[in-house]
Amino acid sequence: MFASRVTQQVMLKDGVEDVAVVIRKLSALSLEKASEARTIAVSNMASRLGKETLAMFRETAREATDAAPKVEKTKAEKRKELFDSFDRSTVLVMGIQSWSSAMPLDAGVADLEEKDANDLKDAILNLSIPDEDELPKD
Repeated sequence: MFASRVTQQVMLKDGVEDVAVVIRKLSALSLEKASEARTIAVSNMASRLGKETLAMFRETAREATDAAPKVEKTKAEKRKELFDSFDRSTVLVMGIQSWSSAMPLDAGVADLEEKDANDLKDAILNLSIPDEDELPKD
């Protein structure tokens, strides 16, 4: 019932030091905020590009879609697409509970390397959003 009670430990390397990161399951409201933050970021980027540039991107995407063979996406591709719809910063801030590093959590989240930030985001979302196969059947 309460998502914040569900935690998991993830191990990362910081040079030679192992860092134990405790992540927590995001609540429905936290997932909603992360999704909204991503939507706002995409919208802001689109408005900065301008109408002509967006129209060009849409046309190129439409042509590529029309030309591409119709192939069903794999479960992994669908899951990645779902995870990409959440703002990484929001997921990390809401989903990292603690870590064993001496680096303060707030400063450390802002200082994470790309790979570690992506790995932690995926771990948090995997904990928060069960795979379809793991959901109870009616």
